[in-house]
Amino acid sequence: MRTFYLNNTGHRWRNFYESEECGIGKPESMEWQTESGKRITRVIKFWESLGNYAVAHINYKGKVIKVFPYEILED
Repeated sequence: MRTFYLNNTGHRWRNFYESEECGIGKPESMEWQTESGKRITRVIKFWESLGNYAVAHINYKGKVIKVFPYEILED
């Protein structure tokens, strides 16, 4: 996995899986669970540090939201 920092302070970054053809492959994706138990997979637009934690910025229901990796999403 390769990491690219989006700013000089390093508090926002994006991860990509490595590809044999070009070096940089697909962007990182992750799976979340909704309140009803449904599992959804989303591509992470970028990560942002929040103190000792990190939140992912993802598209969900037509909006960009910040979520923790272990957060349960509303339906």
